[in-house]
Amino acid sequence: MVDKKLSSCAAYNQVSNQVFLRNLQVYFARATWSKNSAESEAITELYTQIVSQFSAQLYLGAQQHAMANNQPLV
Repeated sequence: MVDKKLSSCAAYNQVSNQVFLRNLQVYFARATWSKNSAESEAITELYTQIVSQFSAQLYLGAQQHAMANNQPLV
């Protein structure tokens, strides 16, 4: 179930990631985005990995909490 959810989130993020990154740059970033495409892609890839890992850990923690409390749903 966790793998399916993570897969769905990854597919969704592929669509919305561009919009999110643009909003991040326009509204929240204090530094300008690199014009170097290799640097830009590296930053995007690293950010995506970090968010994916955080989401996976958060979901697994929620699943463990639900199981420890005999809850059928996360």
